[in-house]
Amino acid sequence: MEALWGIIQGMKPSSFEGPDGLSVKTIQTFFDGFGHIVLDLVNASLETGTVPASWKHATITPIPKGKLISSDPSSTRPISMLPAITKITERAVQLQLAEYMERHHLLSETQHGYRKSHSCETALHVVTDDILRAMDSGEIALWAMVDLSKCFDMVPHDRLIDKLLLYGVDPFWFTDYLNGHTQHVQTVNHEGHEIKSAVKQNAVGVYQGGSLSCILWCVFSNDLCLHVPPPVKVVQFADDTQIWITGKKQDLPQLVTQLETALQSMFDWFCSNNMKVNEAKTELMLFGTRQMLRDIAEVTVKFNGATIRSMNQARNLGVIFDQHLDFRLHVDQLVPKCTGMLLALNHAKHVIPMATVKYLITALVFPVMRYCMSVYGICNKRRSTEFKS
Repeated sequence: MEALWGIIQGMKPSSFEGPDGLSVKTIQTFFDGFGHIVLDLVNASLETGTVPASWKHATITPIPKGKLISSDPSSTRPISMLPAITKITERAVQLQLAEYMERHHLLSETQHGYRKSHSCETALHVVTDDILRAMDSGEIALWAMVDLSKCFDMVPHDRLIDKLLLYGVDPFWFTDYLNGHTQHVQTVNHEGHEIKSAVKQNAVGVYQGGSLSCILWCVFSNDLCLHVPPPVKVVQFADDTQIWITGKKQDLPQLVTQLETALQSMFDWFCSNNMKVNEAKTELMLFGTRQMLRDIAEVTVKFNGATIRSMNQARNLGVIFDQHLDFRLHVDQLVPKCTGMLLALNHAKHVIPMATVKYLITALVFPVMRYCMSVYGICNKRRSTEFKS
């Protein structure tokens, strides 16, 4: 009972009600009264290896990917709203599966998403530390970020079960959990009225927004790194995969060939695992000192027949990379953003208590500044001074 309360207490107090009329917020509020019933339901599901059909129905809410609202479905994320009992059961399984994979060192060290002691920051450190060491040694680096389309929605259940078996996980409960998913889309039209689609069967994918989906994706994509041939290196954060290779400037043609070979090998893995690659959004960049890059023309690589051209900048897990990896562009974006918020709060101090202003600075400004600061903190002295001021 204590473990169950720890799970429920740590969940967001959502008011969304499933078919049973219960929300996470309701269960949290009245746990003392019927917590034992919730415990019996979760244990019964795990012990019998069955998940009721009503637990497997998702209400899909389209969430815009960017700041702009678009009517194009491809520009939204299909977030699954699940019954409270489903989320609680998923969380219980997720904790056990993650602990098992970590305890037995089954997860690849290239994966930094959804794991304890791993983050965007640790992923970026692996990339930047290696590239900066190469630049210090007079070398260049060729880097690519591969974009997948709707990968969570494309996971084939049979392949996922096979991979769970491969890592020694009993598929008893997972087989029923993955079978018989249904969903309907619920959104608001331009007139502000709520609209719902018809209920549809869903034979592939894992719930995007579900507690269990993230660790299942890590298990499913765990062997991807084995398909990236050395000396090309790879780092993963959830479904974002980036690869790079370092070497001498005069060996650039060979570096391009090796990167193309790695990209093709990854593409073969994606195809065999039902993943869809978005070649148009795959990014390429050449890193080096200004002296090393000044006489190098635009670099291109071939990826599944498409030509990818090198860029001068790219956003990598929320941090803007430039060709010289001095994070000049990232700091140039952060300074006006933080300054604008501070000016707005400064104007508001006449109507808002100073204690509230300080709280808002801590809540709104500091997170923007501190995000991956250990990565971009090597920026040049002038921009460091601008940022500190």
